Amino acid sequence: MGSIARGLLALAALAPAALAAQSRFEFPRLGAVKLELGEESEPAPDLFSTIRAVAFDRVGRIYVLDTGDHSVRMFASNGKFIGRAGRAGRGPADFAYPHTMLHDGDSTLFVVDEINGIAEFRTDASGLHYVRSVGADLFPRSTCTLGTRFVVGGYKDDKMVHIVDRDAIAQASFGEGFNRDTSEAVRTRANRQAVSVRCDERNGRIVLAECCGAGIRSYSASGELLWSARLPDYQGVRYSGNAKSVSEFWGSDFTESIHLMSDTVALVQVKRIKRLPGGVGRGRRAAIETVSVTSHAIDLRSGRVMATTKALPLMMAIGGGVAAVVSEDPYPRIEVRALVRR
Repeated sequence: MGSIARGLLALAALAPAALAAQSRFEFPRLGAVKLELGEESEPAPDLFSTIRAVAFDRVGRIYVLDTGDHSVRMFASNGKFIGRAGRAGRGPADFAYPHTMLHDGDSTLFVVDEINGIAEFRTDASGLHYVRSVGADLFPRSTCTLGTRFVVGGYKDDKMVHIVDRDAIAQASFGEGFNRDTSEAVRTRANRQAVSVRCDERNGRIVLAECCGAGIRSYSASGELLWSARLPDYQGVRYSGNAKSVSEFWGSDFTESIHLMSDTVALVQVKRIKRLPGGVGRGRRAAIETVSVTSHAIDLRSGRVMATTKALPLMMAIGGGVAAVVSEDPYPRIEVRALVRR
């Protein structure tokens, strides 16, 4: 029997097992609302403009990155406002273009800003305390940690992933840009869009996804490409141009979150939007609205989409048996809800 025939027989033997694995997969279920944050119009610490990221620490405190007013706000687990940090600018503790944040669970919050770098804050019951900023030269869009090292997602020198120490001194860079256009100007413009990176410390694995395109990949901690895949039915941003001019044609889909649910499954959520004729809510909200949120269960061993649902809302953070559910209608708000993993 030839090698091709043996390969086909092997695939045929695997197919029933793969289908069984897909049929066994169940998405998590959201339970009771434990806390609500958000005000429609009255001045308050939880009057949000644009909620870009949410994080929890080990004692249940909640951190909200609001890119509309360039701040991080901190709330106790019962919703009591504790403090805030940040303002628009390029100085210490300022934010220019903040993308996301990461809490180590203990006492340190990292806010990722593509201009100012990764800002480090010490957190305790009294609030947020600025420590320092590092890594501005990496144009960071996202970060996670492998032990004492940062894994930074950001396009530099035609590489998308950079492993650095806590002082942002480079140790390794790998992963070509998602966009491989023949024009360097187009590649640079496209690949400098936001990306999401997640670290699987237990298995020494890194997951990288475009924010505005269908691409998603996994690498080993040493930089080996484990798999590369594309999310289905994705209407992302398109680029065209040359060295003199680059045009963007905005799509309707944006990869908003990646959650590592287990050693073998990642939950990737894609938001589909539509543009409105004008702004909404006294200029506090962009002229868009969410049409749907699609959640994909991705097999971390192969990149295969195991299952898809539109039944889950957008979850920006998961931890301690709860999820932070974020919505914009009729105003930006957060629900902290019980999360039941099945």
